[in-house]
Amino acid sequence: MIFLRLLNPLGLDFRVYYEAAWMIIRGLNPYRGILISAFPFNYPPPAFLFLFPLGLLAYREASIIWNLLSVISLVIAIFLIFRVAFPTGKKLFFLIFLFLFTLPFFPVKFNIGMGQINNFILLFSVLSLFLYQRNHKLLSAFFLAFATGIKLAPVIFVFYFLINKDYRQVLRFLICLLVVFALPIVLVPLSFQTDYFLKVLPLSFNLNAKDWYYNQSVWGLAARSFSRPPVIYIFSYFFTAVFLEVTYWRGRKIPGLRALGAVACLYLLIHPIALQHYFGFTIIPFIILTADFLKKGTIPEWFFLFIAYFLTAVNIKNFASVPAEYKIILSHDFFGVLLLWLLLLFKEKAVKIVGWLWVSGITAGYILILLCRGRICF
Repeated sequence: MIFLRLLNPLGLDFRVYYEAAWMIIRGLNPYRGILISAFPFNYPPPAFLFLFPLGLLAYREASIIWNLLSVISLVIAIFLIFRVAFPTGKKLFFLIFLFLFTLPFFPVKFNIGMGQINNFILLFSVLSLFLYQRNHKLLSAFFLAFATGIKLAPVIFVFYFLINKDYRQVLRFLICLLVVFALPIVLVPLSFQTDYFLKVLPLSFNLNAKDWYYNQSVWGLAARSFSRPPVIYIFSYFFTAVFLEVTYWRGRKIPGLRALGAVACLYLLIHPIALQHYFGFTIIPFIILTADFLKKGTIPEWFFLFIAYFLTAVNIKNFASVPAEYKIILSHDFFGVLLLWLLLLFKEKAVKIVGWLWVSGITAGYILILLCRGRICF
């Protein structure tokens, strides 16, 4: 069990962070390749504001501290979103959530086992949202900007401020973000930063490795479903636009917390490469939906919530052995988050919508198989 190995070095991803920090301290450019790989370090320059201390420690010491702080960050993040969704407490529910999103939940175990940074990003993002709910808006903007500086994806939570028409909060965020991106100049030379923005960042938007099983976003679904790059791009950008538009449209008509949960789903649905260890972010919509359903939830809604948990919690170890005609099951995390998104935005109508999508998906899949057998493949 991964939680019993925290006092040992864990994960290839942590080594990437460690070596990148070690290189920066010694004036070497990690954006042209790190020591263990020719592939460049792919995090923005402000990430070194957070990672820099690693390079000052021995590898084993740094890894153990990282592991322990990662688990602590996860626990605090669960507690904070729990307090947002359950203002009156209910300790038993907190303990249940703590169990459900650790021991049986693959994304969290995968994150810790790989030494990934996502638990820290989750904490800073949730802390920002918690502070926003408590009306500490400047601090909220800072922590979201800091999370975005480390890993660009948390910028999606600005969408929540737009849904709320809180344009001043958007402005606060942008000012904090400018500060966060200006600070790394003391650690990262401008030429290194130029390499990131001109050479490394564009790599996120090509199709390399998009069809990898661990990529569970709409891009992964498209890359595993189609073979032609133009079709993959059209499918991915079209549904990205649909997810954004529907979230904005419905988000302004539903309770604020459900809109927040839907935006958290966007973090995973439309990310170019949403690997499974990113899916700890489903903690946000799961806890929000549970709180909502405890007030007034139907049996079908609880059933779909359970299905969503199962789809996001599991992992297919022998994914390479899945036949081509059944590759759609390799996007189980995507469909789990899609269920959460529908429940958050449509609740009462979600059951009917899921049924309609199921029939439409089966029909479309059958047509594509027939066309492919006729040598008209997409």
